[in-house]
Amino acid sequence: MTRILIRAAAVLVIIEVLYLVVANAVLNLPATQALINRSQDGKIALQWDSAWSILPFRLHVSGLKVNGQSWSQQFEIDAPSVSASLDVPSLFFKTLRFNGLRSGDLSVRFRPRPSPDKDDAAMRPYYPEIAGRDPNSAAEPAPTQSPGWLMVFSIAGIDGKNDLWLGANRIVLEGNASAVIGRQNRHGPLVITRGQADLTVSSFSAAGHAVTRGGTFKGTFEVASYLPQENRGAKVLAFLTLDADVDLPIGGLDFLNTFLNNVADLTVGGEATIKGRLAYSKGALTPGADIVIEAEKLKVDLPPYSVSGVGQVEAKVDEARPETLVATLAFKSISATHEPAKQVMFDGENISIAVERSALVLPELSTEKVPHRIALNLPSVSVPDVNAYQRFLPDEWNATLAGGNGSLEGTAEMSATDLDVDLLLRSDAAEVKLTRNSFQSNLNLGIKARGGTDAGKATIDVSGTFVELDNSKVSDNDGDDSKPWDTRFGIASGSATFALPDTQDAKTGIVGFWSLFQEKELKSMLSDVDGDVTGSLKVSNLDWITFLFNKPFSLQVGEAAEVDANLVVRSGRLMEGSSLKMAPRSFTLGILDYIVDGTGGFALAVAKSGAKPDLSLDANLTGASLRLEDEEKAVVQEVSISVDAVSEAVSAKEGGTLKSVVMEIPSAKIADMTAYNAYLPKTAPIRILSGTANLAAKLVMAGESATGFMKMATSRIDTDIQGDRISGVVALDVKIAGGSAKDRRFEIGGSTLVIDQVRTTGSHATSGGWSATADIAKGSVVWKRPMTTDLSLTFHMTDASPILTVFSANRKDNKWLDRLLDLHNINGKATIRAEPDSLVIPYAFATSDTFDVGAKGIFTSKGRQGVFYARTGKLAGILAIDNDRKKFEAIEATKKFESYTPGGPVPGIHDAPRSSSRASTRPAPYNVPPAPAASPKKQPFSLFKKKSR
Repeated sequence: MTRILIRAAAVLVIIEVLYLVVANAVLNLPATQALINRSQDGKIALQWDSAWSILPFRLHVSGLKVNGQSWSQQFEIDAPSVSASLDVPSLFFKTLRFNGLRSGDLSVRFRPRPSPDKDDAAMRPYYPEIAGRDPNSAAEPAPTQSPGWLMVFSIAGIDGKNDLWLGANRIVLEGNASAVIGRQNRHGPLVITRGQADLTVSSFSAAGHAVTRGGTFKGTFEVASYLPQENRGAKVLAFLTLDADVDLPIGGLDFLNTFLNNVADLTVGGEATIKGRLAYSKGALTPGADIVIEAEKLKVDLPPYSVSGVGQVEAKVDEARPETLVATLAFKSISATHEPAKQVMFDGENISIAVERSALVLPELSTEKVPHRIALNLPSVSVPDVNAYQRFLPDEWNATLAGGNGSLEGTAEMSATDLDVDLLLRSDAAEVKLTRNSFQSNLNLGIKARGGTDAGKATIDVSGTFVELDNSKVSDNDGDDSKPWDTRFGIASGSATFALPDTQDAKTGIVGFWSLFQEKELKSMLSDVDGDVTGSLKVSNLDWITFLFNKPFSLQVGEAAEVDANLVVRSGRLMEGSSLKMAPRSFTLGILDYIVDGTGGFALAVAKSGAKPDLSLDANLTGASLRLEDEEKAVVQEVSISVDAVSEAVSAKEGGTLKSVVMEIPSAKIADMTAYNAYLPKTAPIRILSGTANLAAKLVMAGESATGFMKMATSRIDTDIQGDRISGVVALDVKIAGGSAKDRRFEIGGSTLVIDQVRTTGSHATSGGWSATADIAKGSVVWKRPMTTDLSLTFHMTDASPILTVFSANRKDNKWLDRLLDLHNINGKATIRAEPDSLVIPYAFATSDTFDVGAKGIFTSKGRQGVFYARTGKLAGILAIDNDRKKFEAIEATKKFESYTPGGPVPGIHDAPRSSSRASTRPAPYNVPPAPAASPKKQPFSLFKKKSR
């Protein structure tokens, strides 16, 4: 037995010696390397400095170099030393297996070959050079797999400092790694199992730019079986599984865009450190993944907006929700910018953005284009210029956010099915510019919006939304400012509805709110919104409302008020039924230089919808007082008034054009008639001394025209006429048949003036039974202080006592004038013209069966003059007046009366020649048209023919 063992040992020794001699000789023969390289047809060239094997099939190689070229790559591997054991039994199963492979300090270089389907001209300068290989050798068509031997490399360890240069990416790793790599033939499937690594990243660059400043990677990894020729580049990540702790300072986060560019065009950049546990399997992060990216320069692009700052990104996948990745972006400091305009939207600190999306991070595996949910938390950020938010305003609003700084805070959250927004924007001295007007205010805008999607539409509840404006002022293009005012508008109940796009794509996740915001900008959405809102408007002054009516008639609404709002919006436009209503209370209304103070309410409503709607304003006051703007005390009291105004084509930018105003005063009381002296010409011979009146009026102003009426009935009023005290009762019925509301010029033909119960005191005292009526056939008045008027009228007097009074003191012995007392029911015609500084009676004439009487005259700042005329049969006389000079003439009286023109020479007084100094004081003739000629039927009224008997 011993002999057998000795012989067996001897045989083994001999075999070992023979193996050592033969194997080591073969491994170091140049012919061996040449034979191997010839079998590869130049595709792979192996070279080693030395090789040996002590144990059977355990190989050790020094200075190994592998230079090769596949159909798509050129490569070169340098290994100072390699050792491995050949698994001989596997050869019987067509498997070439090397176990216990160890190496280190590797230099690995892969250079992609040019391919017509890939433009990498910009990257090729960063590819490694491969010795002996033409860098311009084009890639070959992708090969198909074929049956062949399986090659397996069971790597026990690779350590040392390893330089991996893969295309434009170069990484230097130190540490230890192991794995089992299998490849079926040259073009068959590749698989990596039982991978482990404990590595330090010394450096990592991409396209010449440093990616990391160092870091560590410790964990396990595997790659499922795949065909490399069909899964090139990042596609291999779909087969990768790893679970590792990482700590990597990254010079640029741009590489993450491969995984983010399908998330609503989201891209990131900036320097950072990646820490935490990376749990990943075949394209998706898996439960246990907890990665924190701490960025010194974190930049997130969501075109057209860009957010940059200092912060971190934390990404997690929990066991409870294994299919969802929760990423939180926490910014210590942040600046959000609209990139095309280079406008800062806001700056701030301690802001967080939470994003929930599919845990699938590989673009090739995920069809989703939007997150599941996104949430924004703004503790408080500064807004340098509110003009940056102009892009959110619909063009139809015609408003420009010109400037003003402020702050923004709150939260916003959105998913495909839900929206929840609670934001507060504050701005000091925000300025809005309009074509006509500019608007300044301190602004607080609170936006509350909660909603969902259903049946092709998105419905958002905006209850609780409010806007506060403090110290606000509106200026029009004429430089007129409204009084400063404060206001608050709060929505008690309201909803907005948006039609969802027809192209809902569940595969990409672009459904519901995502589809709405993907297809439209916010300004476009607001232009098409449908909504119903009720709320309350509280204002300190409502004068701004009149700017919507262009202030054409000084229409004003003042005083603080609370207004109920009911707004109906369809397709972005206010519809009929929309209104602002104020319940009865004390407030002020201004119209045509008048101020009305009383109790009442108003309603501002949409009369006709459209891009520029028509608006109606209905205001009513009772128990009011009425005064001129420059009057301190109101003389018109107990006023009931209503104003209905319609403005057409109203826009916030251009205001509107006033279409009509209807002002109606059913009743009012004039407490002091002396206030109307301001409307009389300064030179008028009459002044009101006392009296009251009742008033009713209606004025309809449409465009440039005006119609309506005014009725006034006085108590007994006292007047002073050239030193005589005259009292009576006046009834005035003014019919406004036309005119210009803008110029306050009214046509009053058809109006009637009645003077009744006239009494005269003083030197010409009368008992008080005289009355007269004037019917204005044609006339106009400009209702300003003083007024301007031009009247043609007929009149009726009960008797001629006023005429006799004029003649009495100056008639000498002409007793025939006493017969004027017998005249009754006298009818006549007259023209009267009044201007601010003059009153002219170009023509006044009356007749009866026995007498004709007439008058002409003028009152100016230079004095007064005129002629009174009386005739009966062949007897006639005139009384000429020139200031204090009076003269009665009976010779050629009719001729002198007919030839006299007010303002010209006064007959009987200016007949004789005068010195130049005397003539210089004579009033210049007043240019008046001739008296109207009487028709044949009215021949008795003629001034030029003797009355027939």
